[in-house]
Amino acid sequence: MTKPSNGDGLDQIGDWSIDKLEILKAYSEQYALILQSQTTTKGNAQFHYGYIDGFAGATTLPGTKSLITFSKSIASHVGKKILSEPIGAWSHPAVISANNFVYKSLSNWSLNIAVGCGHGCRFCYVPSSSTNKQAEALSRYGVNNPDAEWGKYVLLRPWDENKFRASLRAAENMPASELNPDGNRAVMLCTTTDPYQVFHHSDPGRAKALTQQALDLVHRALVLIRDESTLNVRIMTRSPLARQHFELFKSFGPRLLFGMSLPTLRNDLAKVYEPQAPAPSSRLATLQRARDIGLNVYVAMAPTYPECDDADLRQTLEAIKATEPVTIFHEPINIRADNVERIAEQGRRLGIPLRTEVFTTRESWRDYSLNSLKSVIRITQELEISQRLHLWPDKKLGARWVIDSMSKPAEYRRWLEKKWARISEWPKN
Repeated sequence: MTKPSNGDGLDQIGDWSIDKLEILKAYSEQYALILQSQTTTKGNAQFHYGYIDGFAGATTLPGTKSLITFSKSIASHVGKKILSEPIGAWSHPAVISANNFVYKSLSNWSLNIAVGCGHGCRFCYVPSSSTNKQAEALSRYGVNNPDAEWGKYVLLRPWDENKFRASLRAAENMPASELNPDGNRAVMLCTTTDPYQVFHHSDPGRAKALTQQALDLVHRALVLIRDESTLNVRIMTRSPLARQHFELFKSFGPRLLFGMSLPTLRNDLAKVYEPQAPAPSSRLATLQRARDIGLNVYVAMAPTYPECDDADLRQTLEAIKATEPVTIFHEPINIRADNVERIAEQGRRLGIPLRTEVFTTRESWRDYSLNSLKSVIRITQELEISQRLHLWPDKKLGARWVIDSMSKPAEYRRWLEKKWARISEWPKN
């Protein structure tokens, strides 16, 4: 290979695979830091160039730039090539951060391993509350509309152990007086994506590599949380892939709760509302397996859909009861208006009749939501599992116009506030 005319060696990179580019980028970034920490680069040059040559197959060394600048140039150049893909790697590492849950009683912190999610749930709040705010950054990955393209982009966060450990220490040392008590001093994996999703890519090798990288990231993060902190962990997923970490979950004892979202057992409805997520039947089987091996489990029967009548709610709750969950969370769907037509179109395409009329007015949605909550309360009482039920009434149900529309406004408001103030159960030592 001839020596490049620009003197920085970047012409030798060529059209490499994304896997090679990511490895090279990570290596070059780290090597630049190593070189900067040393007073001399003598003795390191041949090793560094040998690594680069192993990828490029080059027979000559790069030009006149210093090793540090050369490494930074490669990292920058490779990064630009990676940014063209909506399924790939994000720029900021995975760390533990405080969450802003209101009335959920799920956790105090979140660990989100990716930007975006491959499940593409039509009701998901994340595009409007999170990824839309990153629209400019996402555009560099080929994402033009984070909301409309939800489910089509998943960007795995890189692993930086030093930064993760720093975030873990910060959470561990947070005074109890500064924590919301309904968070159970827990870290949740995840709140804006799924920790155990399968990455889908046109290149099967690339898809497999990303999925494994995500599993490795989650595994390492959990080991550090277990060994270097006293924090609790709440796992929330829709994916049976979580079975790969069941033994690790067991090592936490009562410090870990494993949960899955299971709004319905109807696979046809799941294809409308959660089009790319694993089938409800496979999620139920995963929950049953988790219970069988002794894990503490919980279920998010959320959000349930307008098409979930009493018979469906009962069937789902009977199946959930058999998993002996610590808690059953429930909320009816509260969907944004711009997603209603997308759901209706999906239903038409699949030949599934939907009750989208409940979203037509605020009054129709209020009536649907309150009736759904009442149905679940009644059925859990009949099944003798009401003590495990944790309702999530939407904050919009506390609007002044809703309260004023009740026959007993003060009593209704007290009921809401009681549900909102509930602290979810956690296993005892």
